[in-house]
Amino acid sequence: MKTFLILCLSFILFGAVSCNRSPSSATKKEGTAASENSSGTISASPNPIPPGPKLGTTTITWDTGGEEGEVYVSEQGKEKLVASGQEGSQTIDWIKPHMKYEFRLYKGSAHKEMLAKVEVTH
Repeated sequence: MKTFLILCLSFILFGAVSCNRSPSSATKKEGTAASENSSGTISASPNPIPPGPKLGTTTITWDTGGEEGEVYVSEQGKEKLVASGQEGSQTIDWIKPHMKYEFRLYKGSAHKEMLAKVEVTH
């Protein structure tokens, strides 16, 4: 019985230690990216968009961590504004097949400090 209790306590302690990993050691969810020094996040779902000949749709979701921000999309090196705000989501229904798009979350409206980015493919 004593051995059983020791094994149970060891398992509980080991499980608690391994489950309380620091955020930096956690694996990021697919479609999500954030800079190491920022608190902003951006994701796309679905990503990748299922293959097909028609335009694809994805939903971009972002959170700046409490500041105003802007979401831009880069397609073939050109950026355009698609959304703004501290957090939110935007449905994008114009993703062309066989193209790559990079959605970038910037701090504020100066368009200088990128907080996070995610690449979307179809």
